[in-house]
Amino acid sequence: MVLEAVIDNTYYHYNQPDQVVAPGLKQSLATTITDVPYTAQAQVDKAVYHQGETVTITGHVTSTADGTPTPQVPVKIGVSVGGFDRFFTATTDQSGNFRYIFTPGSSETGTYSVWAIHPDLGDRTVQAQFSIIGMQVSPKVVNVTTTRNKPVDIPVTIKNLSGTELSGLSLVTDSASGITATIINGGDDKLSGSESQTVTFRISPQTSAPDSGYANLTIATAEGLSDKVTANITLVSALPVIRTSPSYIDTGLMRGNQKIVSFTLSNTGIEALSNARIEGPSSTWMSLTIDKNLATSASARARK
Repeated sequence: MVLEAVIDNTYYHYNQPDQVVAPGLKQSLATTITDVPYTAQAQVDKAVYHQGETVTITGHVTSTADGTPTPQVPVKIGVSVGGFDRFFTATTDQSGNFRYIFTPGSSETGTYSVWAIHPDLGDRTVQAQFSIIGMQVSPKVVNVTTTRNKPVDIPVTIKNLSGTELSGLSLVTDSASGITATIINGGDDKLSGSESQTVTFRISPQTSAPDSGYANLTIATAEGLSDKVTANITLVSALPVIRTSPSYIDTGLMRGNQKIVSFTLSNTGIEALSNARIEGPSSTWMSLTIDKNLATSASARARK
């Protein structure tokens, strides 16, 4: 059997003075009518799954003649998401029931449709639906080096990986002795489909904090999703650290000429470098083009 849809003509500005007529369209589809001995009905064990979970699809097959269970027959199971169809085969037991474990990809999310039919049929009438939800937290692990009484802020991004809203977003902190962990700008308690939200995870080591410790941020939703950010904390003395780049200068010039060579002096330590001064050069025919007194250089600041 062939199903055919025909449009005689297409129009632009129909029934108006500037009407334009274009050729019509025709589309056909060849199909078959099959008298099958049984039909199938599928269902899933719950409506929402977490990313990485397997989905249990069960169902029942009955005779088209009298509605009785049909044992030991094949069933075609369809699973569709975003227009992408996958098909699997299951076999009924002695009671006409079937069971199939669907394993989505580890990163899959979305809203899925399920149906079961006789293998000779191409019908895809939806019989059940389920959603796979997921949440991504970044970063997962942070190594922090700081000093006591100096807070450190860590931006944490929380992303809803599916199109289903996540609600009841909770942010819970815990930390080692002497370290306080708090949340700054906690944001909303829900995430719309595919929405991202950034919160600030603040770590504040106290005077009594040991040389190393930790702080955790646990993120959870009412739908049962959870993830964690761990900060590994190392506490050091507040000292400046002087670095030069390059560590030495290798150059040359002819007598009677001048040449300027640059180097960068930086403080890579945690404390400011106070009253810094450059001594030298040791050779009388070398000189600096800047003042030898550099005053104060903040942490992570460079001077050329």
